[in-house]
Amino acid sequence: MVALTKEDLQAIATLLQPIHGQLDGLESSVTDVKTDVERMGAGVSEVKADVAQLGADVSEVNRKLFEVEIRVSATCDFALEAWAKSVEIRKWLERAR
Repeated sequence: MVALTKEDLQAIATLLQPIHGQLDGLESSVTDVKTDVERMGAGVSEVKADVAQLGADVSEVNRKLFEVEIRVSATCDFALEAWAKSVEIRKWLERAR
């Protein structure tokens, strides 16, 4: 077994310094990526909540549209009945002359 001298260990430490710097930079990059992923996860949660609310809003709009369709249909029926009555009354008045 070969024993390393203090100078050998210092030389190895000097050679490893650039690697330590690169690892520190890599660790910083990984931390940044992790932060970005966490932000994206929060953003996805917000989008999911917005989509759920949009679905509820669409359901409400569809319900109100159905109510409007019923009212329009009832109004058309009423108008048609009123027109028919006016025609009957006009014929009755013409016969009564």
